[in-house]
Amino acid sequence: MMKKFQFDNFNNTYLVSLQVFSVSCMIIGGFELVEFKNPDLYVLLQSVGFLTQFFVFSRSFWFQHYIQWNKRGMMIRSKSFGLQSFRFRDIENVELDQDVLTITKKDGGCYDFDVQGVRPTDSKKLVRLIRQKLG
Repeated sequence: MMKKFQFDNFNNTYLVSLQVFSVSCMIIGGFELVEFKNPDLYVLLQSVGFLTQFFVFSRSFWFQHYIQWNKRGMMIRSKSFGLQSFRFRDIENVELDQDVLTITKKDGGCYDFDVQGVRPTDSKKLVRLIRQKLG
């Protein structure tokens, strides 16, 4: 069974709205800006805010193959625990050669990602996304 990349555009309005909501909950719960009759609501609001932040920022660890990008750069995780981040302005070239995705940076750095077992359409979509952002 072929695995797929999980693509996540970090500029999407859903995630931005969710982060604004969570920060608002943390501020209201932490500084008690709104007066509630039940003081337990402050703790609840703070908890909801922190759990929402945890949900948003832990998404990259839920999937074995994960791509997150915005207008400036991207983070790639492929079969490893850590994320590798790139700024689009620092990337010189990207190549997909059979089961290896190679990203070459302008400073001479070269990064290889094993995409064996990943759907070819997802690998090509990643290359297309990077090339589109390069200009």
